[in-house]
Amino acid sequence: LHRGVRVDRLDDDGGQVAAEANAGGSAVHYTAALAIAADGVRSTARPLLYIDTQWNKAVPVVFDVFKQN
Repeated sequence: LHRGVRVDRLDDDGGQVAAEANAGGSAVHYTAALAIAADGVRSTARPLLYIDTQWNKAVPVVFDVFKQN
């Protein structure tokens, strides 16, 4: 969890997610297995993920669960 960080770009190569962001005026880069866009109704991450940002429209959510052996 990173508070006060604005995500400017998200890339998913199928194995990990890379985020380019801005934290207090400084460029930062993160990589992780997944990214969770829990930044609310005024989301800046949703447009980067091509998710409709109009609050009055229903947004279908699809969860894929992968089990690694």
